[in-house]
Amino acid sequence: MKLERIILVILVILVLVGFTYGGHSSRYEIAASIKNYGDGWKVVEDDRHAPLNVEKVVTEQTRVLIYYKSCTEKIHSFIVTPDETMIASGYRVGVSAANGVASIYIYDKDGNPINPQEYVSDKGNIWVYGVFSLN
Repeated sequence: MKLERIILVILVILVLVGFTYGGHSSRYEIAASIKNYGDGWKVVEDDRHAPLNVEKVVTEQTRVLIYYKSCTEKIHSFIVTPDETMIASGYRVGVSAANGVASIYIYDKDGNPINPQEYVSDKGNIWVYGVFSLN
């Protein structure tokens, strides 16, 4: 009976910290607020914002790349949304996520893709959130 309780406690602890029995993957999340002050899109990190598991952000001519751990097994969800400042100006965003990198695309009020360098704001940002399973 004592050994069974110890095993049960160990299993509960493993589940609570995100591991599962039988070789299944653990959960991995990324989250950040990104903004372009004029020198390319970057993670916002200040007294109120802190990124989670984002390795780097790269601005290209057609998209913003978000890099994260590349050993993800499955993408459960990847969501990006413009904040209220971007929405009020008519901007929308979309994302395509892959193993280790997500591509964020920005569209104007007419649905046309824009160069991400064109949106510069000290207030407008994009919220980023992804959930994965790890190998």
